[in-house]
Amino acid sequence: MIDRSRLGAVSNCWQSQLVDGQPLEGLIDRAVDELGFRHIELRQGSLGAFEDSDRMPDADALASLSSQFPSVSFDLAVELPVFAEPVGQNDSRRQRYLEAAHSLSGHLRIVDLTTCPATEATDEWLAVARENLTSLANDLSDGLVSIEHSIQPWSHFWPVFESARSQHEATLKLCYDPANLWLTGDGGQASEITRSIPVESLSMVHLKQRRGDSTLPSFTEGDVDWLSQLSILADRNYGGPFLFEIAPSESAWEELAAGLQNLDTLLRQIAER
Repeated sequence: MIDRSRLGAVSNCWQSQLVDGQPLEGLIDRAVDELGFRHIELRQGSLGAFEDSDRMPDADALASLSSQFPSVSFDLAVELPVFAEPVGQNDSRRQRYLEAAHSLSGHLRIVDLTTCPATEATDEWLAVARENLTSLANDLSDGLVSIEHSIQPWSHFWPVFESARSQHEATLKLCYDPANLWLTGDGGQASEITRSIPVESLSMVHLKQRRGDSTLPSFTEGDVDWLSQLSILADRNYGGPFLFEIAPSESAWEELAAGLQNLDTLLRQIAER
């Protein structure tokens, strides 16, 4: 079974509440007290007063969250085109992201939402992506870099990740979101892909549901067979965190509570097999 200490949420779940002016620290406090969450992913664009008008995280402000919530494991999730172009030491975004991650928890989670090679990945593309991931892992050698698979075909993404991680097994891991497989037409192989991933390479798993082209505001039935996904992860002894990532809505708290109940139902079914 999955106890509450392994559960959490991504801050974009609360985008509606942040837009309404509710402070991020108050939302985190409620998630800890009411839902028992111990893992919070702070997503760029959903940081409230902890980022500027250009969505750049404020390192000094983020440092205060770690001390305010010592029982919470944080990571900072940002967008960086690591599969598109060299993102070297002189890239201002990279430097600010690393600084903010260091100040918060030492865990930087990256997603590339701009690069989706539509044809066979070239050697040049593979080399650039691999170098970016390797370099970032070097810079966070005392922390952790998680790369989320998003819009890249799995057959392109996985060789790059696997090659880079072979040099940095302790500091480079995968943020796995099975729902994202449907973005690239890989959803039909979701079970096979999940079985193929070494569990020691996972930093976290996102609990997200989609139907058609939309992410749902609830963790319920949809395109992702979560009974199968959770069963596979349980069978393979995955022991890391699970973070809810639901589409933002005014009823986010009710949806998260319902998502916990749905998760418990799935886990009972697995335990009764």
